Amino acid sequence: ILLIALGVSSCSKDDDDNTPAELARKWEYAQQGAVLMGQEILQPYTHEEGCSKDFMVLSASTVADHSFIGTACTEDIETSNYTRNGNTLTMMVDGEMETAEIVQLDNTTLKIKVTENFEGQSVGYLTVFTRK
Repeated sequence: ILLIALGVSSCSKDDDDNTPAELARKWEYAQQGAVLMGQEILQPYTHEEGCSKDFMVLSASTVADHSFIGTACTEDIETSNYTRNGNTLTMMVDGEMETAEIVQLDNTTLKIKVTENFEGQSVGYLTVFTRK
């Protein structure tokens, strides 16, 4: 799973939905999947049962990825810096530079795609977030 940490900035759900979409806010993991033969295959994101839902908080240049683990619902937070150039996000993930494409960004949904080579094939991994 691609971890994106873009600083702490949240917006109320009462915000006017006609305002331009902002990347910098709190996003809850909703779906994950891949692009196979040109088709998006998505499934619900699996949150740890009985725990808070995993989410990330983006600011203008940092991302904090919050996940809840085990029966004790231990919170794990990973943070990193990122840069944005148009619809491309670049950040360090597990010590390696990764790029992701913003496929959809509106006032309720953020969808990102990370493309990797797997056994000689290009595979696009998708993560969909909903505004929290």
